[in-house]
Amino acid sequence: MWRRQWLPAQRESPPSGRRPVRAAGRRPRTFLSSAAARKQRRTGRIWSSGCAKSHDVNLAVRRASSAAGVRQLMGQPRFSIDELTGRAHTHIVEIDDPRCRLHRDVVEPFLAMRRAAADEGIDLVPFSSFRDFGRQLEIWNAKARGERELRGADGELLDAAALDEPARVEAILCWSALPGASRHHWGTDLDVLDRAALPPGYRVKAVPQEFAPDGVFARLDAWLSVHAARFGFYRPYTTWRGGVRPEPWHLSHAPVAGAALAQYSEAVLRQALADVEIEGRAVIEGRLAELVSRYVLNVDPPPAVVSAAGATRPA
Repeated sequence: MWRRQWLPAQRESPPSGRRPVRAAGRRPRTFLSSAAARKQRRTGRIWSSGCAKSHDVNLAVRRASSAAGVRQLMGQPRFSIDELTGRAHTHIVEIDDPRCRLHRDVVEPFLAMRRAAADEGIDLVPFSSFRDFGRQLEIWNAKARGERELRGADGELLDAAALDEPARVEAILCWSALPGASRHHWGTDLDVLDRAALPPGYRVKAVPQEFAPDGVFARLDAWLSVHAARFGFYRPYTTWRGGVRPEPWHLSHAPVAGAALAQYSEAVLRQALADVEIEGRAVIEGRLAELVSRYVLNVDPPPAVVSAAGATRPA
């Protein structure tokens, strides 16, 4: 018998005087836009069975797709401007094992890849998945103000106060995207680690050395290099191309991320930044076209992406 427990919905409290009813199984939370979905969110009830049931995930994905009105363009997902820039999460599904939020079309490929990794003793979990515009803005401003760790191109710690504004912007962009320009907004990208490889008390640093041949995640790095493409994933920041520094922990689902990237433009980002308080605005606005070219569009191209079933998918 499964033991079900009540989990509070994000940013909401359970209604007073009301007890949750039993659900048929675990259902991941979905971000929907229909009237029924809004009513569901107001109840503040989400159930977890403690057992991963793929048919329940499939049901949530289908419901998210139907309620959000998935827009298809030439067989690829169509993103709204708000979805591209993290100002909406109508394209996102939340799962709780492992805890993460992903684009509805990425959930099943990721869980399939996770199961394959588990067969070889790797506990593949995300430490970052969907991230909205507000959170990305907080990260950006905190780094610019010296309230959050700021690292240079080689990973060295920097003093934000000792840098002029252009240098601060460049330093932040080495490892963090502009709000509205992060691939994490799309729900297609996630940062991963091997939980089974973590020594007791280890604090993940998210630096390339952890994925080096003698690093704590060396085995995960080797496994991803061989198997990630079978599930549609690749690493967009493998080499330095004059923009974002290499991030071996960063995975992207190529078919869906490729559709998002094809719809992205300087105009999309300019609109997203128009009404926000962001540090370094003068530098950003003066160099926006260059920054989009270097830090958004300038990624490693995916290899020929092959699904687990062996069919080639468009990137």
